[in-house]
Amino acid sequence: MAYTGQQRFLLRDAQRYADLGYKVGLSKGKAFVQEFKPEAVTMTFWGPIKTATEVSVDFDGISIIPHEIVCVDIDVPDFGVVWEELPPTWKERSPRGWHLWYRLPLVIGQPWLPQIKWRPHVDLLTKAGRVAATLKVRSIYGSSREDDEEDEPQGTEWGGHVLCSGTPGYTRVWPDEVPQRDQLPMAPQWLQDALLK
Repeated sequence: MAYTGQQRFLLRDAQRYADLGYKVGLSKGKAFVQEFKPEAVTMTFWGPIKTATEVSVDFDGISIIPHEIVCVDIDVPDFGVVWEELPPTWKERSPRGWHLWYRLPLVIGQPWLPQIKWRPHVDLLTKAGRVAATLKVRSIYGSSREDDEEDEPQGTEWGGHVLCSGTPGYTRVWPDEVPQRDQLPMAPQWLQDALLK
């Protein structure tokens, strides 16, 4: 596929977001079209060579997929619609308000659930999380041990309007202005509780 100039810039930035630890989606307008696959590195006799990711769909934007992170999506320019404490974090300007991003811990036994229309003008966007399960494994010799294993993702919420570029009305967020995914502040307890309902 021959990319436009804009698509080449978006793919470059998608790779940079992926390098920061985020899952990235390609979108057309606000619709998700494909998850971005970061470049693969192949070791050769001459050293590591990056293999370019081929994209076979038409796209005009990229988005952070809210995977093991939560976006507090406020659709008015007033933070007062969230009464609880909002710790300082990476903020993104949207056409009507703000997106605030927080990390989520691994949960045992229950997935994170997005809360659309959690309150008037506020959505809590996340991709339904993975559930960690502890399995007891008994060996043929009679001893046992516990293994942690991840179940399959529960649900397929995309949060397609959590866009980070491309779509008119959004302030462009450059990857070098974004913290590493593991440096995002942890979601406060009230926010974690809201996503487990």
